[in-house]
Amino acid sequence: MRRRMVWSIGSLALMLALIMMSARNVRGEDEPPFTLTTFTVPTTGSNSWGITAGPDSNLWFAESGASKIGRITPSGTITGFSIPTPNSGASSITPGPDGNLWFTEDSVSKIGRITPSGTITEFPVPTTSEVVAEDETSGPYDIVSGPDKNLWVSTYGGHPVDSSSVFRVAPDGRIIDYDTISGYTIAEIAAGPDGAIWFTSEDTIGRLEFPVFYQYLPLAQ
Repeated sequence: MRRRMVWSIGSLALMLALIMMSARNVRGEDEPPFTLTTFTVPTTGSNSWGITAGPDSNLWFAESGASKIGRITPSGTITGFSIPTPNSGASSITPGPDGNLWFTEDSVSKIGRITPSGTITEFPVPTTSEVVAEDETSGPYDIVSGPDKNLWVSTYGGHPVDSSSVFRVAPDGRIIDYDTISGYTIAEIAAGPDGAIWFTSEDTIGRLEFPVFYQYLPLAQ
């Protein structure tokens, strides 16, 4: 009985090895285990940036170089929607708690909202004209839906003074609060599994609790 069991296990191992070799030969030794398909954005100079899945089962992306928001279906059909403000510098985009998509316009200090049908509304972000003139890259940078059903936005330095900021935007476009974080250059922002908002800042990770409380976690050297 033991000898028969050993033979059966050995036969099974051999069979599995043959199956794996056969699959490898069919795919090809140098062929990656996935299929890559690319789609050309029809807008010249699109400079496509952030991308996210939308509530309409399509993908939505920011065309930073063309001041547009793009929509692409899973089959690859692309539609572009022009942002009212030219040269807006659209970058990050995220699905909002209201069933729309929200994006940042870091070159003109605005937040944008686009409905699944393509209607765009823009909301200005508090800032100073002096800062915009000195630093064209210091506007709203990243955006994410928070656990409090609002949008959270980071600014990459400069607004409203020489510091980064994090602020909340209600689904109706109202800016709820605007807090400057001195000494930190905030870039990406994300909603954490702990109900807090997390962000990156060069060699530091930041965590925001509710009510707003900043906690800085230096990265290991």
